[in-house]
Amino acid sequence: MRKFWFWIHWFLGIFLFLFLSITALSGAVLSFQEEILSWLNPQSLHVNDARVKNYLPSQILEVAQAAYPKAKISHIRYDEARTLPWVWIIQPGQKGHEGMYYAIDPLKGDVTLMKGMRFFAAMNRLHRSLMLDQLGKNVVALTTIAFLLLVVSGIYLYWGSLKRHFFAALKIDFTKKGRAFIYRLHCALGMWIVPWYLLICLSGLYWSYGWYAQALHTLSGTEAPMKRGGTKPPNGDTKKIAEPLHVNRLDDAWQLFCTQVPSFKSADVMLTLAGKNAVIRYVNEEARHPDAFNTLLIDTQRMRIVSTQAYDDLPIEAKWMKSMSSVHSGAFFGVFGRIGVFIASLSTVLFVVTGWMLYLGKKRQKRKNKEFLP
Repeated sequence: MRKFWFWIHWFLGIFLFLFLSITALSGAVLSFQEEILSWLNPQSLHVNDARVKNYLPSQILEVAQAAYPKAKISHIRYDEARTLPWVWIIQPGQKGHEGMYYAIDPLKGDVTLMKGMRFFAAMNRLHRSLMLDQLGKNVVALTTIAFLLLVVSGIYLYWGSLKRHFFAALKIDFTKKGRAFIYRLHCALGMWIVPWYLLICLSGLYWSYGWYAQALHTLSGTEAPMKRGGTKPPNGDTKKIAEPLHVNRLDDAWQLFCTQVPSFKSADVMLTLAGKNAVIRYVNEEARHPDAFNTLLIDTQRMRIVSTQAYDDLPIEAKWMKSMSSVHSGAFFGVFGRIGVFIASLSTVLFVVTGWMLYLGKKRQKRKNKEFLP
């Protein structure tokens, strides 16, 4: 049995190292995307002449649609930290997740693509599908499953050392030299990273297979969200998709929201609307991650709030499922989680390198042993 698991570990590590490295490194780059974008765009992100929520959706959409008349705008994002409003613009031929944020300055009429946004969009495509569309998406999914097998087989192969001397087996012995040190580094560090790898892989498969995502929703007792670009009508008739609301109603809905929610970290005015209702999602100032959003449904004819779904009122399993993106990035667990996922992603390259060194060292040793045979 040990030989079987060793062969599995060796085979998957040797032949999938490139895909593993690309997926892991691109994930590490995406870990601190927001902070990097803020650093790259100090002028576009920070203004002092007006509070961002004073800009009406109609003003923002007028500027954005004039610049990109054929594009689709998914939502408008407001940020309480006195930043310019952003719009998520999906160019013709792009899928919803391939869109990019543009900063809108209604006073100057400027539409500015964030510096670094194209780079992160490319990293996102690389992480999701190796830039090979559906073929690449399937490769990433299989690589994720293979990564899980690598983790399981690694635990099995090192289990004897863990069982005999658990704490000693988790230490990196810097007194060892050569292959012995590389082996201990590979194994001991791997055990520390195992929980993060399990978290990354098991959450990452959520976007790879529909049956897997549905199984998670079934087990958690939650409803699977609709794909981006559609909103379920209130009566459940999926054939009757409502026409978008007039932009003036969006203005009224936004002003009502601002009176009811005077402070927030960020707010999205969704432009995919159902009937007479406007949908606004917002994140509280104390929220740990961007998926901890509350949802307000506003009746734009009577100008009243129809329903409110507060993130804090959800049971823990519903919070996990609603925040799957933040679970995958580690943001669900705060800064500690993001740093943990970042280090785990970078460490993948170390395991690839040390794994190859162990493999090549073993090949050289076998060759030497054959030379000494009579």
